[in-house]
Amino acid sequence: MKIEDLLWLHQPPAAPSGRPSAGDEKFADCLKEALNSAQSGQPGQVSESLEPIGEINPFNEPAPALAELADAALARLEIFQSSLAREGTSLKKMAPLVQKLADDSRQLMDAAQGLPEGSPLRQILEETAALAYVEAVKFNRGDYI
Repeated sequence: MKIEDLLWLHQPPAAPSGRPSAGDEKFADCLKEALNSAQSGQPGQVSESLEPIGEINPFNEPAPALAELADAALARLEIFQSSLAREGTSLKKMAPLVQKLADDSRQLMDAAQGLPEGSPLRQILEETAALAYVEAVKFNRGDYI
């Protein structure tokens, strides 16, 4: 195949000459109707069955407050982790922190129960509560001695 043949294949089709097709005439008629009804102040044919869109959020969750609760619990878990990793940290000094973790676990589970079953925030709260509870139980059981 020659280059000239390839160039010929990619040329745009020639504009149709002559009178417009039947589809063009129908579109022109519809366009004229719409313009006339807009100029006369009459609305066009509008479906009355559609309702305006309301609020998009399907759950009315107090997400920021619950997310802050989870953030606080995760911050305490990080402090707990760094305290365990630090040499010479007294376990007696960590007891109040462990008590706070147990309290966080209870608060997170109570908050998670109020959310819908499929909510992603509920899953995060439940997992954070379980982690805080497990770490508190392990500390009180003596696993870190």
